[in-house]
Amino acid sequence: MLEYVDTVGLPQEFVQLAWDVFKAEHLPNGTNERRLQSDWRRHFLNYVTKGYYRLWYADAANNSYVLTTQGVQAQRAHARKEAA
Repeated sequence: MLEYVDTVGLPQEFVQLAWDVFKAEHLPNGTNERRLQSDWRRHFLNYVTKGYYRLWYADAANNSYVLTTQGVQAQRAHARKEAA
């Protein structure tokens, strides 16, 4: 995971946001709580590399990553949960 993140230059806080969304979806009371995987690390890596959540996009002009509307919403939702 870290090798991929370093190679593409994805900010660690975006990976953490994806992890927060992934956990909320797959832990108890999540939409995919019954889904079983033999390798959760690989499963999460697939979510990140394939951009399943569409939390960010690559801004080629500025050589950076920017949160999408979904990403901003997820960031706000998880920040609110942490504050509670």
